[in-house]
Amino acid sequence: MQRNHSLDGLRGFAAAAVVVFHAILLTDHGLVHRVLGPPFQHVPVAELPVKLALSLANGETAVAIFFVLSGAVLFDSLQRMPGAAEFVVRRVLRIYPALVAAILTGAAVMALQHAPPSFDSLAANLGLAEFSIIGPAWTLQAELVAVPFILASFWVARMVGPAGLAIAFAAAYFAVRAPGIQDVAVWLRPYVICFTLGFAITTPAGAAIGRRLSGGWCVVALAVILVLRHASPSVNLGTYMLQGGAALLVCALWHGRGGWLGDALSRPGPRFLGRISYSLYLFNIPILMALSPIITVGDPLLVGLPAGLAIVALTVPVAALSERWIERPGIKAGHAMAKWLATARPTRRARWLSRAPAELRSPS
Repeated sequence: MQRNHSLDGLRGFAAAAVVVFHAILLTDHGLVHRVLGPPFQHVPVAELPVKLALSLANGETAVAIFFVLSGAVLFDSLQRMPGAAEFVVRRVLRIYPALVAAILTGAAVMALQHAPPSFDSLAANLGLAEFSIIGPAWTLQAELVAVPFILASFWVARMVGPAGLAIAFAAAYFAVRAPGIQDVAVWLRPYVICFTLGFAITTPAGAAIGRRLSGGWCVVALAVILVLRHASPSVNLGTYMLQGGAALLVCALWHGRGGWLGDALSRPGPRFLGRISYSLYLFNIPILMALSPIITVGDPLLVGLPAGLAIVALTVPVAALSERWIERPGIKAGHAMAKWLATARPTRRARWLSRAPAELRSPS
Protein backbone atom coordinates (compact mmCIF):
# COMPACT_ATOMS: atom_id res chain seq x y z
CA MET A 1 0.00 0.00 0.00
CA GLN A 2 1.28 3.46 -0.90
CA ARG A 3 1.93 5.57 2.20
CA ASN A 4 -1.07 7.66 3.19
CA HIS A 5 0.28 11.03 4.35
CA SER A 6 -3.07 12.20 5.74
CA LEU A 7 -2.93 9.37 8.29
CA ASP A 8 0.54 10.54 9.32
CA GLY A 9 -0.84 14.01 9.89
CA LEU A 10 -3.77 12.66 11.91
CA ARG A 11 -1.39 10.65 14.07
CA GLY A 12 0.80 13.71 14.63
CA PHE A 13 -2.04 15.95 15.77
CA ALA A 14 -3.37 13.18 18.03
CA ALA A 15 0.03 12.87 19.74
CA ALA A 16 0.23 16.65 20.21
CA ALA A 17 -3.29 16.65 21.68
CA VAL A 18 -2.21 14.12 24.31
CA VAL A 19 0.61 16.44 25.41
CA VAL A 20 -1.72 19.44 25.83
CA PHE A 21 -4.31 17.24 27.56
CA HIS A 22 -1.81 16.09 30.20
CA ALA A 23 -0.54 19.62 30.82
CA ILE A 24 -4.05 20.97 31.42
CA LEU A 25 -4.93 18.14 33.80
CA LEU A 26 -1.69 18.62 35.73
CA THR A 27 -2.81 22.08 36.86
CA ASP A 28 -5.72 20.62 38.85
CA HIS A 29 -6.17 16.90 39.49
CA GLY A 30 -9.80 17.53 40.41
CA LEU A 31 -10.56 18.36 36.78
CA VAL A 32 -10.87 14.68 35.95
CA HIS A 33 -13.97 14.13 38.10
CA ARG A 34 -15.29 17.69 38.15
CA VAL A 35 -14.94 18.69 34.48
CA LEU A 36 -13.61 15.92 32.24
CA GLY A 37 -15.98 13.14 33.28
CA PRO A 38 -19.42 14.82 33.34
CA PRO A 39 -21.16 15.80 30.08
CA PHE A 40 -21.23 19.46 29.05
CA GLN A 41 -24.69 20.04 30.49
CA HIS A 42 -23.55 19.00 33.99
CA VAL A 43 -20.41 21.13 34.13
CA PRO A 44 -20.53 24.50 35.96
CA VAL A 45 -20.79 27.40 33.52
CA ALA A 46 -17.54 28.93 34.78
CA GLU A 47 -15.64 25.75 33.84
CA LEU A 48 -17.18 25.18 30.41
CA PRO A 49 -14.15 26.73 28.63
CA VAL A 50 -11.90 24.19 30.37
CA LYS A 51 -14.31 21.41 29.42
CA LEU A 52 -14.18 22.53 25.79
CA ALA A 53 -10.36 22.63 25.84
CA LEU A 54 -10.23 19.12 27.31
CA SER A 55 -12.71 17.93 24.69
CA LEU A 56 -10.72 19.30 21.76
CA ALA A 57 -7.35 18.14 23.14
CA ASN A 58 -8.52 14.85 24.60
CA GLY A 59 -6.27 11.94 25.48
CA GLU A 60 -8.97 9.28 25.21
CA THR A 61 -9.88 10.52 21.73
CA ALA A 62 -6.24 10.33 20.66
CA VAL A 63 -5.87 6.81 22.04
CA ALA A 64 -8.98 5.60 20.20
CA ILE A 65 -7.55 7.03 16.96
CA PHE A 66 -4.17 5.40 17.66
CA PHE A 67 -5.74 1.98 18.17
CA VAL A 68 -7.98 2.19 15.09
CA LEU A 69 -4.92 3.22 13.07
CA SER A 70 -2.88 0.37 14.58
CA GLY A 71 -5.58 -2.14 13.71
CA ALA A 72 -5.74 -0.95 10.10
CA VAL A 73 -1.98 -0.60 9.54
CA LEU A 74 -1.04 -3.89 11.22
CA PHE A 75 -3.82 -5.88 9.58
CA ASP A 76 -2.83 -4.48 6.20
CA SER A 77 0.87 -5.20 6.80
CA LEU A 78 0.08 -8.82 7.72
CA GLN A 79 -1.15 -9.35 4.18
CA ARG A 80 2.48 -8.97 3.09
CA MET A 81 4.18 -10.48 6.15
CA PRO A 82 5.96 -13.84 5.76
CA GLY A 83 4.95 -15.24 9.15
CA ALA A 84 3.78 -14.68 12.72
CA ALA A 85 7.27 -14.71 14.25
CA GLU A 86 8.41 -12.05 11.82
CA PHE A 87 5.42 -9.90 12.71
CA VAL A 88 6.10 -10.19 16.46
CA VAL A 89 9.82 -9.41 16.09
CA ARG A 90 9.16 -6.32 14.01
CA ARG A 91 6.47 -5.16 16.43
CA VAL A 92 8.70 -5.51 19.49
CA LEU A 93 11.64 -3.74 17.84
CA ARG A 94 9.31 -0.98 16.68
CA ILE A 95 8.01 -0.32 20.17
CA TYR A 96 10.89 -0.95 22.56
CA PRO A 97 13.95 1.10 21.53
CA ALA A 98 12.29 4.52 21.92
CA LEU A 99 10.33 3.30 24.94
CA VAL A 100 13.51 2.25 26.78
CA ALA A 101 15.18 5.58 25.95
CA ALA A 102 12.16 7.55 27.20
CA ILE A 103 11.93 5.56 30.45
CA LEU A 104 15.62 6.04 31.16
CA THR A 105 15.29 9.76 30.40
CA GLY A 106 12.30 10.02 32.73
CA ALA A 107 14.19 8.20 35.47
CA ALA A 108 17.09 10.64 35.05
CA VAL A 109 14.74 13.62 35.43
CA MET A 110 13.24 12.08 38.56
CA ALA A 111 16.73 11.55 39.96
CA LEU A 112 17.60 15.22 39.30
CA GLN A 113 14.44 16.15 41.22
CA HIS A 114 15.71 14.08 44.17
CA ALA A 115 13.03 11.42 43.70
CA PRO A 116 14.76 8.61 41.78
CA PRO A 117 12.58 5.60 40.95
CA SER A 118 13.38 2.31 42.63
CA PHE A 119 14.98 -0.46 40.62
CA ASP A 120 11.71 -2.42 40.86
CA SER A 121 9.72 0.50 39.44
CA LEU A 122 12.24 0.97 36.65
CA ALA A 123 12.16 -2.73 35.77
CA ALA A 124 8.35 -2.84 35.96
CA ASN A 125 8.00 0.14 33.63
CA LEU A 126 10.49 -1.39 31.20
CA GLY A 127 8.49 -4.60 31.33
CA LEU A 128 5.23 -2.66 30.85
CA ALA A 129 3.90 -4.04 34.11
CA GLU A 130 3.39 -0.60 35.67
CA PHE A 131 3.79 2.98 34.52
CA SER A 132 5.11 5.20 37.30
CA ILE A 133 7.77 6.78 35.04
CA ILE A 134 6.20 6.99 31.56
CA GLY A 135 2.48 6.86 32.28
CA PRO A 136 1.23 6.78 28.66
CA ALA A 137 3.19 3.54 28.14
CA TRP A 138 0.03 1.68 29.19
CA THR A 139 -1.09 2.02 25.57
CA LEU A 140 2.02 0.12 24.49
CA GLN A 141 1.17 -2.69 26.87
CA ALA A 142 -2.23 -2.83 25.17
CA GLU A 143 -0.52 -2.86 21.75
CA LEU A 144 1.65 -5.83 22.70
CA VAL A 145 -1.14 -7.73 24.42
CA ALA A 146 -3.19 -7.19 21.24
CA VAL A 147 -0.63 -9.04 19.10
CA PRO A 148 -2.19 -12.53 19.61
CA PHE A 149 -5.62 -11.04 18.93
CA ILE A 150 -4.38 -9.42 15.72
CA LEU A 151 -2.76 -12.64 14.51
CA ALA A 152 -5.80 -14.74 15.42
CA SER A 153 -8.15 -12.28 13.70
CA PHE A 154 -6.07 -12.38 10.54
CA TRP A 155 -5.93 -16.17 10.59
CA VAL A 156 -9.72 -16.49 11.05
CA ALA A 157 -10.33 -13.94 8.29
CA ARG A 158 -8.08 -15.95 5.96
CA MET A 159 -10.04 -19.10 6.75
CA VAL A 160 -13.61 -17.81 6.42
CA GLY A 161 -13.27 -14.38 4.81
CA PRO A 162 -13.91 -10.89 6.23
CA ALA A 163 -16.91 -12.18 8.21
CA GLY A 164 -14.33 -13.94 10.37
CA LEU A 165 -13.57 -10.59 11.97
CA ALA A 166 -16.93 -10.75 13.74
CA ILE A 167 -16.03 -14.21 15.05
CA ALA A 168 -12.62 -13.02 16.21
CA PHE A 169 -14.10 -9.96 17.91
CA ALA A 170 -16.71 -12.04 19.75
CA ALA A 171 -14.03 -14.47 20.92
CA ALA A 172 -11.75 -11.65 22.04
CA TYR A 173 -14.61 -9.79 23.76
CA PHE A 174 -15.23 -12.74 26.07
CA ALA A 175 -11.57 -13.81 26.33
CA VAL A 176 -10.37 -10.48 27.75
CA ARG A 177 -13.01 -10.80 30.47
CA ALA A 178 -12.07 -14.35 31.46
CA PRO A 179 -10.46 -14.93 34.88
CA GLY A 180 -6.68 -14.83 34.58
CA ILE A 181 -6.70 -13.15 31.17
CA GLN A 182 -8.56 -10.02 32.25
CA ASP A 183 -5.71 -9.01 34.56
CA VAL A 184 -3.25 -9.15 31.65
CA ALA A 185 -5.61 -7.52 29.17
CA VAL A 186 -6.97 -4.82 31.50
CA TRP A 187 -5.74 -1.99 29.25
CA LEU A 188 -6.71 -3.71 26.01
CA ARG A 189 -10.24 -4.66 27.06
CA PRO A 190 -11.97 -1.30 26.37
CA TYR A 191 -10.29 -0.99 22.97
CA VAL A 192 -10.81 -4.39 21.33
CA ILE A 193 -13.53 -2.81 19.20
CA CYS A 194 -11.09 -0.09 18.02
CA PHE A 195 -8.63 -2.69 16.73
CA THR A 196 -11.46 -4.66 15.09
CA LEU A 197 -12.84 -1.59 13.36
CA GLY A 198 -9.31 -0.88 12.15
CA PHE A 199 -9.10 -4.39 10.70
CA ALA A 200 -12.43 -3.92 8.91
CA ILE A 201 -11.29 -0.69 7.27
CA THR A 202 -8.74 -2.62 5.18
CA THR A 203 -11.25 -5.15 3.84
CA PRO A 204 -13.40 -4.81 0.68
CA ALA A 205 -16.39 -4.00 2.91
CA GLY A 206 -14.37 -1.21 4.50
CA ALA A 207 -13.35 0.03 1.06
CA ALA A 208 -16.98 0.00 -0.11
CA ILE A 209 -17.93 2.22 2.83
CA GLY A 210 -14.83 4.40 2.61
CA ARG A 211 -15.33 5.23 -1.06
CA ARG A 212 -18.79 6.58 -0.34
CA LEU A 213 -17.48 9.01 2.26
CA SER A 214 -16.29 12.55 1.73
CA GLY A 215 -14.76 15.51 3.51
CA GLY A 216 -18.21 16.28 4.89
CA TRP A 217 -18.26 12.93 6.68
CA CYS A 218 -14.88 13.78 8.19
CA VAL A 219 -16.41 16.93 9.66
CA VAL A 220 -19.25 14.84 11.09
CA ALA A 221 -16.76 12.37 12.58
CA LEU A 222 -14.72 15.20 14.12
CA ALA A 223 -17.85 16.78 15.60
CA VAL A 224 -18.84 13.44 17.14
CA ILE A 225 -15.47 12.56 18.68
CA LEU A 226 -14.44 16.05 19.76
CA VAL A 227 -17.72 17.56 20.98
CA LEU A 228 -20.93 15.53 20.73
CA ARG A 229 -19.73 12.47 22.58
CA HIS A 230 -18.85 14.75 25.53
CA ALA A 231 -22.51 15.75 25.69
CA SER A 232 -23.75 12.15 25.95
CA PRO A 233 -25.53 11.45 29.25
CA SER A 234 -24.31 7.84 29.10
CA VAL A 235 -20.63 6.94 29.45
CA ASN A 236 -21.08 3.78 27.38
CA LEU A 237 -22.90 5.62 24.60
CA GLY A 238 -20.19 8.28 24.60
CA THR A 239 -17.52 5.58 24.28
CA TYR A 240 -19.28 3.94 21.34
CA MET A 241 -19.70 7.34 19.68
CA LEU A 242 -15.97 7.97 20.11
CA GLN A 243 -14.88 4.60 18.73
CA GLY A 244 -17.32 4.69 15.82
CA GLY A 245 -16.43 8.29 14.97
CA ALA A 246 -12.70 7.52 15.10
CA ALA A 247 -13.22 4.55 12.76
CA LEU A 248 -15.30 6.68 10.36
CA LEU A 249 -12.59 9.35 10.25
CA VAL A 250 -9.78 6.86 9.67
CA CYS A 251 -11.84 4.98 7.07
CA ALA A 252 -12.41 8.14 5.03
CA LEU A 253 -8.74 9.11 5.16
CA TRP A 254 -7.53 5.54 4.51
CA HIS A 255 -9.52 5.31 1.29
CA GLY A 256 -8.61 8.80 0.07
CA ARG A 257 -11.94 10.46 0.85
CA GLY A 258 -10.71 13.00 3.39
CA GLY A 259 -11.44 16.02 1.19
CA TRP A 260 -10.04 19.29 2.47
CA LEU A 261 -9.15 17.69 5.81
CA GLY A 262 -7.10 15.01 4.09
CA ASP A 263 -5.32 17.67 2.06
CA ALA A 264 -4.57 19.71 5.19
CA LEU A 265 -3.25 16.67 7.07
CA SER A 266 -1.03 15.78 4.10
CA ARG A 267 0.90 19.04 4.22
CA PRO A 268 4.60 18.90 5.19
CA GLY A 269 4.11 20.22 8.74
CA PRO A 270 1.50 17.64 9.83
CA ARG A 271 3.42 14.90 8.01
CA PHE A 272 6.57 15.77 9.95
CA LEU A 273 4.62 15.77 13.20
CA GLY A 274 3.24 12.37 12.28
CA ARG A 275 6.68 10.98 11.52
CA ILE A 276 7.93 11.88 14.99
CA SER A 277 4.60 11.24 16.74
CA TYR A 278 5.70 8.09 18.59
CA SER A 279 8.73 9.75 20.16
CA LEU A 280 6.68 12.90 20.77
CA TYR A 281 4.15 10.78 22.65
CA LEU A 282 6.88 9.30 24.85
CA PHE A 283 9.48 12.02 25.37
CA ASN A 284 7.06 14.78 26.33
CA ILE A 285 6.66 13.09 29.70
CA PRO A 286 10.20 13.79 30.99
CA ILE A 287 9.81 17.44 29.92
CA LEU A 288 6.41 17.57 31.61
CA MET A 289 8.04 16.17 34.75
CA ALA A 290 10.71 18.85 34.67
CA LEU A 291 8.12 21.63 34.34
CA SER A 292 5.55 20.15 36.73
CA PRO A 293 6.49 22.37 39.72
CA ILE A 294 5.44 25.40 37.64
CA ILE A 295 2.39 23.87 35.98
CA THR A 296 0.77 22.38 39.08
CA VAL A 297 0.17 25.81 40.65
CA GLY A 298 -1.40 27.40 37.57
CA ASP A 299 -4.76 28.00 35.96
CA PRO A 300 -5.89 25.25 33.53
CA LEU A 301 -6.27 27.65 30.59
CA LEU A 302 -3.89 30.47 31.43
CA VAL A 303 -1.04 28.13 32.45
CA GLY A 304 -1.93 24.57 31.42
CA LEU A 305 -2.83 25.28 27.79
CA PRO A 306 0.25 27.44 27.00
CA ALA A 307 2.45 25.01 28.93
CA GLY A 308 1.13 22.12 26.84
CA LEU A 309 1.89 23.95 23.61
CA ALA A 310 5.35 24.88 24.93
CA ILE A 311 6.04 21.25 25.85
CA VAL A 312 5.07 20.20 22.32
CA ALA A 313 7.56 22.74 20.94
CA LEU A 314 10.30 21.63 23.34
CA THR A 315 9.70 17.94 22.63
CA VAL A 316 9.70 18.22 18.83
CA PRO A 317 13.52 18.45 18.42
CA VAL A 318 14.02 15.65 20.95
CA ALA A 319 11.47 13.51 19.15
CA ALA A 320 13.08 14.26 15.78
CA LEU A 321 16.45 13.06 17.09
CA SER A 322 14.84 9.97 18.61
CA GLU A 323 13.04 9.15 15.37
CA ARG A 324 16.27 9.45 13.40
CA TRP A 325 18.71 7.71 15.74
CA ILE A 326 16.55 5.35 17.83
CA GLU A 327 13.33 4.52 15.98
CA ARG A 328 14.80 4.03 12.51
CA PRO A 329 17.63 1.71 13.65
CA GLY A 330 15.06 -0.31 15.60
CA ILE A 331 12.84 -0.59 12.54
CA LYS A 332 15.80 -1.63 10.38
CA ALA A 333 16.84 -4.22 12.95
CA GLY A 334 13.30 -5.58 12.99
CA HIS A 335 13.23 -5.84 9.20
CA ALA A 336 16.63 -7.56 9.15
CA MET A 337 15.66 -10.08 11.83
CA ALA A 338 12.31 -10.74 10.17
CA LYS A 339 14.06 -11.34 6.86
CA TRP A 340 16.44 -13.80 8.53
CA LEU A 341 13.53 -15.64 10.14
CA ALA A 342 11.69 -15.76 6.82
CA THR A 343 14.61 -17.32 4.98
CA ALA A 344 15.26 -19.76 7.83
CA ARG A 345 11.74 -21.25 7.73
CA PRO A 346 10.48 -21.18 4.12
CA THR A 347 8.16 -24.21 4.28
CA ARG A 348 6.42 -23.12 7.46
CA ARG A 349 6.09 -19.61 6.06
CA ALA A 350 4.07 -20.89 3.12
CA ARG A 351 1.57 -22.55 5.44
CA TRP A 352 1.06 -19.72 7.92
CA LEU A 353 0.64 -16.00 7.25
CA SER A 354 1.38 -15.88 3.57
CA ARG A 355 -0.21 -13.25 1.40
CA ALA A 356 -3.90 -12.89 2.09
CA PRO A 357 -6.43 -14.21 -0.41
CA ALA A 358 -8.03 -11.74 -2.81
CA GLU A 359 -11.39 -11.75 -1.00
CA LEU A 360 -9.71 -10.34 2.13
CA ARG A 361 -7.64 -7.64 0.48
CA SER A 362 -8.99 -4.16 -0.04
CA PRO A 363 -8.53 -3.03 -3.65
CA SER A 364 -7.47 0.46 -2.47
